Amino acid sequence: MLHLLISINNKHMTQTLPQTHSALNKTINGLEYSEKLGKCVKTTYTFTDLEKQVMNLFPIDWYVDDLEASDFGLDDPSEWLLDWDEVQPLLKVLNIKQDQLKGVISSLSKKGAIEIETRGKTKAEKKMWGEDLYWLSSRCFESLIAEVK
Repeated sequence: MLHLLISINNKHMTQTLPQTHSALNKTINGLEYSEKLGKCVKTTYTFTDLEKQVMNLFPIDWYVDDLEASDFGLDDPSEWLLDWDEVQPLLKVLNIKQDQLKGVISSLSKKGAIEIETRGKTKAEKKMWGEDLYWLSSRCFESLIAEVK
């Protein structure tokens, strides 16, 4: 089991995090734009414990056990998309604040693990158009389903 050390009023307690899919322990292949080179370059990254918790909301076992790279994005969109409401339960499970969770999602986006469709900037716009949508990038998907050699 993974452990997260939390400091509350200078008292330390250990919280056990929920187990995540073993595929989330892999090194993931990605792409990143290099301003220095003026082009995209290949990168690799791993997930932090909190990032694994968010990624585990996707049906990773289905992706890994049943799909091939050519299946990316096919089938029912509900199997590929998460919205903010589906991520919110992690606030209680992980005992973190909303800004921390947004930071984890932002980190996943910066790594290239997920893509984000922003659906409005204000609360009113989000109410009208819906919450932001998150989905795996194709490179992250391919890394997750690749067999370990």
